[in-house]
Amino acid sequence: MRKSLIIAICLLAVSVYTVSAQETGPKCPKAATSRALIWTLVPTAAGLGLCLTGLRSSGGGQPWENDESLIVLGVGVGAFGLLFGPGTGHAYAERSRPYKGALIRLGGGAIVFLGSIGVAMASWGGQGIGPGVGIIVAGGGLCLYSVIRDIVTTAKSVDEYNLRHGFASISISPTYFASDNAPGFTVKLSF
Repeated sequence: MRKSLIIAICLLAVSVYTVSAQETGPKCPKAATSRALIWTLVPTAAGLGLCLTGLRSSGGGQPWENDESLIVLGVGVGAFGLLFGPGTGHAYAERSRPYKGALIRLGGGAIVFLGSIGVAMASWGGQGIGPGVGIIVAGGGLCLYSVIRDIVTTAKSVDEYNLRHGFASISISPTYFASDNAPGFTVKLSF
C-alpha cells in the first residue's frame, strides 16, 4: 500500500509541475485558474472520500476497527492537493510562486501538527486545550490564506508571462463619451 501511495504521489507531482516546452503562444488566465482549482479540489475531495470510507469500512463504528490504510492514503492524497494544487496555475505561467506557496502551506501544516501535539499532551495531562487549539487555528488560517492567494493570483501570473514574452494584451471596455452624448467602447492595446 505504501509503494502505491508513493508511486501515485510521484506521478502526480511530475504531471503537475511539467510545463510543456512546445507552448510558444500566449497563455490563458482562465486555464491557469482552472488548473489551480481542479488540482486543489479534486485531490482534496478524493482524500476526504478515502478517509470517510476508511472510517466506515468495518461498519462496527469502533475506532480500532477502521481501515487505517485508506485513512492514511486519504490524508496523503488530500494533503498533496492542498499543498501543490493551488500552485499549478503559477506553474502553467512558468512562475516560481508555486514553490513559495507550497512552502508556506507546509509551514502552516507544521504549525497545525505542533498544535495537535500540544492539544494531545494537554488533554492527557488534564490541562486545558485552549492554547493548542489557538495554534491549530493559526496554522490552518495560514494554509487557507496561502491556498486562496495562490488561486486568486494565477491570472496575474499569466498576464506577466504574456508581457514578458511579448504577447500583445488587448482590453475592451464599455464607456460613455460625454462630448458626443453616446455610449461606446474603449480599446486598450499594449505590446
